[in-house]
Order: sequence, then C-alpha cells, then structure tokens
Amino acid sequence: MKKSYISIFAAFLVGGLLATGVAARDKEEKQPHMQEALKGLAHVQIELQKATDDKGGHRHNALDLVKQAMDEVKAGITFDSEHDNDKKDNDKKDNKDNDKKDDDKKDNDKKPK
Repeated sequence: MKKSYISIFAAFLVGGLLATGVAARDKEEKQPHMQEALKGLAHVQIELQKATDDKGGHRHNALDLVKQAMDEVKAGITFDSEHDNDKKDNDKKDNKDNDKKDDDKKDNDKKPK
C-alpha cells in the first residue's frame, strides 16, 4: 500500500514537472497541460491526506513535495502568462534566424566547387 502511494505520487510529480515545460503559446489557451497537472497533483494530495499517518514521516514529506510541485506549476503558469509577448518576439527572431540560415545555405549551394 505504501509503495502504491509513493508510485502514484512520483508519477504525478514527474508528470507535473514535465508539464511545466509544456506551456501553451496562444493567449486564448488556458494552458490545458498545466491545468491537468494541477488537477493530478490535487488528487494525489487528497489521497495522501486520506492515508494513515504511520509512514515514518514519508507521507508528510510526500505532502510537502506535492505542495511544492503545485506551487511550481502555478508559478510556471504565471510566468508564461506574464512573458507571452517575450515568447512571440523570440519566436519571430528564431524564424528570422532560421530563414537567414536557409538563405545562406542556398547561396553556398549555388557557389561553384
């Protein structure tokens, strides 16, 4: 039983942390992956709270880590919404850089060898 709670917690923690890096780019989207990660972490938190407290402090530590993971996911959502314009500017810059590289490559391919 103890291992199943730890396995569930670990799966949701890893999933939540991975989802942090997968943020929606459009302003219209409400970051569905991040929201799902929060829901999963909230479920884990509820299950850990229901578990008996005879786990040698591990249940309490797991609850603290779930809370920390939830805070990080929320911080990621906030960061993304506050830096939405930065991402769009970086995307445009990246596209221009890639276009220039493609143009340079075409020019090099045309040169006689």
